[in-house]
Amino acid sequence: MTDFTRDNPGLGKALVYTLESVDRTDHPAGAGPGGPGKPCTAFLKCGESRRQCKFADVVKEGSPFVMYATEKDKLVFLEFDDKPALWREPFLDRGARKLVKEGSRVAVCSFETAKAWIEEHNKYDVLLEGRVCFVFNCGRCGSTLLHKALEALDVQSSSEPHWCDQIGARAPSTPRDDTWQAIVLFHLSPNPDAKRFSLNPKNINGGAFLADIVAVDFPKSTMCFMYRSAEKVMDSFGRLLCAGDDAATVEAERADWRSTPALMRVATLPMLPLYATAVEDAATAGSLPFGEASRAKVAMEFCKWFDAVVSWLTLVQRRHDEQLDDPVTRAVAIRYDDFVAKESREDVLVAALRHLGGFFETDGDVAKAVAVFDVDSQAGSAMTRHSAAPFLTDADRTLARRCVADAAKVLKLPLKALDGGANLLLPNSLGATDCPTYKTVEPTAFQKFQKKVGAFEENNCAQS
Repeated sequence: MTDFTRDNPGLGKALVYTLESVDRTDHPAGAGPGGPGKPCTAFLKCGESRRQCKFADVVKEGSPFVMYATEKDKLVFLEFDDKPALWREPFLDRGARKLVKEGSRVAVCSFETAKAWIEEHNKYDVLLEGRVCFVFNCGRCGSTLLHKALEALDVQSSSEPHWCDQIGARAPSTPRDDTWQAIVLFHLSPNPDAKRFSLNPKNINGGAFLADIVAVDFPKSTMCFMYRSAEKVMDSFGRLLCAGDDAATVEAERADWRSTPALMRVATLPMLPLYATAVEDAATAGSLPFGEASRAKVAMEFCKWFDAVVSWLTLVQRRHDEQLDDPVTRAVAIRYDDFVAKESREDVLVAALRHLGGFFETDGDVAKAVAVFDVDSQAGSAMTRHSAAPFLTDADRTLARRCVADAAKVLKLPLKALDGGANLLLPNSLGATDCPTYKTVEPTAFQKFQKKVGAFEENNCAQS
């Protein structure tokens, strides 16, 4: 076996290897330890032999290759007999490993080659014209359902691709340059007939990092953030990820967790550092007492939910503070309860689709999108299999509600707790009333002057 991402293919070229084995475990981390975004060599094994080809042959119309991973300064493509079957998978990171065949080809190119090809063929247009939307989320909140609704309207919607996990897992150390544009475009390019595109990243701690990049690089793109009650998300993920834990295992983990003083427990969690530093600071200081959770795995779910939600709120508030009008400050929020309730689902879905790009034109289009509510959007995935036993104890639920209720004051963010923290409301939530609002700052005289100068220059450019 070889590290097929090691060698440089050369400008305009790709190195092609033969796939000998693949980890098909239906989990973002595969069969091994860790989380999403691992190097693709952790899942794929290739033989030593290789050949060189023109990169244009990898990405030409009708090519069987699909962009799978980003490894340092390289892109990795996998070959598929049936690309439509891949797009039908609810999660592309696992779907790719499920469908790729041993004996198929793996192509590797450099970012330099990819960017040169994009520039030569004017492939930035789809992004610069604003035909791409992004669905950020906290997980277990209906984002896969929205992905399926977009697919029903012939949007090329990509749900949780592995390369996106990799960027998020490396946030915020990922270089900010044309790399992001290159990898997005090569993921979208397999369907040249699509008029609109959507990307639904996983709820990893780099979600806000990705949104921050997108807002700058793709100013005409659109975004939304989907969320759900903290305790429901935590319990749902816990039932999935810890379904095999028996009573003895749970009790042993609780005893081990209790052996460390409460204020020191969060610092021992393997998932640190969090992207939302304010959450980590509050948790380690005890103002958000995640250390009082019943065991480490529960505390980790606390961290994951708060990291996703708070990093999003922090990003939007910061860009409001900077007086920006961009995809982040214009983004809408979608609360799970309003999205799935029979009395509100159609109105919320239509409002979301309008915001994300007006993906429908007729009542028939609306009916096609709404029809996805009658289908399990995650069918065939391990995400549908979970433990019947609750993951959270009653004390964990009480703690979750307490932390949600205290979060706005502790973190100084516009998060409105409902029902004592059992639910919540974020700004700009579709279908909801009495939403909290982001703070707005009156622009300074100099900022007003800069805005006038910018408008004047833009007008002159348009006339010339």
